[in-house]
Amino acid sequence: MTVEAQAEGFLPDHGTLRIRYASGRKQRMRMERGDGNAARYAATIENVQEAFTCVAALHDGRSEGRQVRVLPRPTVVNLTGRQTYPAYTSLPPSAHQPGEFLLFPGSELDLTVTASQPLRSGTVVLLGREGRVNSFVDPRDPHLLHARFTAPDRDLTGFMVELLDAEEMASQDATVYRVDILSDDPPVARILKPSRQSELVTVRARVELAYEVEDRFGIERVELRYAVAAGEGPGSERGLELPLAGRGVRKSTETFDWPLEDIRPPLQVGDEIRFWIEAYDRNADTAAGKSAPRDLKVVTPREKRDDLLGRVGDSLGRIDQAADDQERLNAVLAEWLRAQTPPDQETIPRTPNQNGKDN
Repeated sequence: MTVEAQAEGFLPDHGTLRIRYASGRKQRMRMERGDGNAARYAATIENVQEAFTCVAALHDGRSEGRQVRVLPRPTVVNLTGRQTYPAYTSLPPSAHQPGEFLLFPGSELDLTVTASQPLRSGTVVLLGREGRVNSFVDPRDPHLLHARFTAPDRDLTGFMVELLDAEEMASQDATVYRVDILSDDPPVARILKPSRQSELVTVRARVELAYEVEDRFGIERVELRYAVAAGEGPGSERGLELPLAGRGVRKSTETFDWPLEDIRPPLQVGDEIRFWIEAYDRNADTAAGKSAPRDLKVVTPREKRDDLLGRVGDSLGRIDQAADDQERLNAVLAEWLRAQTPPDQETIPRTPNQNGKDN
């Protein structure tokens, strides 16, 4: 703090500030003349910790004694938070302490700050994204400050609390409270059937789809998305809604019989269809979850039969190969067993004993 004195008449080069602290300790400080006002003298006292009385001495003049009362700056004694999650998560509110502010995007965080002394006002300052949160002092207990803000989806790294007490003393060196933002990941979508990356189909085929979708906060809807490429030109994307066990389910495995003859304009031999599954959760701001794509190529019935016969032949070939492998394994095992058998021992003929029995 700075103590100033105004002089009249004779103006010395400097003055003396005599200080007597409440503890009885005494101190003298030099008071320098001001540059803009030669009749004003000042001395700065650093790090004042206790009350004191001071007198300014300028040449042979003395000022009246002044008492200075030292007030502690307001500090945060306790801080708690209550997080209310978005309704679609179906999560109950959670309590948080400093070091535990793990926030979900879109949730509301209610802060309660307990100060060391009665407050006039206070502010919560957000870090990482500029902003100051409207706060108010509890009318029933002026030691309490309340604030609320909505957790963003990114950029927020922490916050500070600035206090102003009833004596208009401001807090200093505010603590930074770290905040971590959770991510609301898109749903997971998988195509279980058909299992092959590419299939041959006819224009009147019915493709049996099996798919699985999952989201930790619930699935809102599922769509089949596809594009038909005729010739060399890319096809426009289309879609239709797929069955779901129920809106809000966290995991669902479903099947759907897809009649290709319902596609308009009608499919032609040579057309290629790329399709995939998209799952949407209950948060409108989250991107859709997409499965890996599958491909269908429209062929003639004869080409489809040839494809099926080829698959059967491949399967039979694998069966024959497995049988051959089994025979070779049996032969190796028999050879190993023979190698483990000890050589035949010489047979000793048995002689009958006196009772007529063999020894």
